[in-house]
Amino acid sequence: CWRLLRLRRRAVTSLKRVACAQGAMIFGEDSPGFSADPHPGNVMVLADGRLGLIDYGCDIDASDDQGRTVASMAVSGSHDGRNSPCCLNQRTDPLPLLRLLHSKGCNMAKPDLDGRTAAWWASFHGYEHSLRFLLTSCGCNPNVKTRGGESLSWRAALHGHIGCLRALADSNADLNALSVYGESPLEAAERSVGRYHRQTGCAQFLRAHHRANLINDDAAQLDQN
Repeated sequence: CWRLLRLRRRAVTSLKRVACAQGAMIFGEDSPGFSADPHPGNVMVLADGRLGLIDYGCDIDASDDQGRTVASMAVSGSHDGRNSPCCLNQRTDPLPLLRLLHSKGCNMAKPDLDGRTAAWWASFHGYEHSLRFLLTSCGCNPNVKTRGGESLSWRAALHGHIGCLRALADSNADLNALSVYGESPLEAAERSVGRYHRQTGCAQFLRAHHRANLINDDAAQLDQN
């Protein structure tokens, strides 16, 4: 009986040590990282009585049941794009987190099961700085489409995110790409003018961009002739 009681006391002490070590690794200012899988199989009792924590591996490109990577979840939020597990304030551009993930080798362009990428979600929420980073520093495709045929430019125009449209234009995205319904970004912006006051600026920007392209095409044709 006394042996069982002694063993129980040691177990409680060991558990407290594990909890303290885990807390120090997670919240310590100088901590280089922490064990992401602290189950009993990853806790070893050494010969001298010390505890040894093992298995610090973590797949940074692991995806959830919807195929979203950590990069996509950092921008997208929940399945409907409203609540982000990585950015509690969805009004805040998650650029610092994306920079960190990119520096750790995370696949920033991997789509989920619906074909939505981190760049698509940035266009959805209007995160201009994140979108520019994904397009320029991460090499994400500005013309990628979802399985439903939605382009980044169409989604940004639909929600009135003119900053994202400028970022896409700077990356030579096709701002005339049609959706699966045959609707252009300009038509999406014009259709939603009554819903979002920002659509007016988006429509004006897209019209000006379209006129500029026509002028450039005419000038190129004259040079050829």
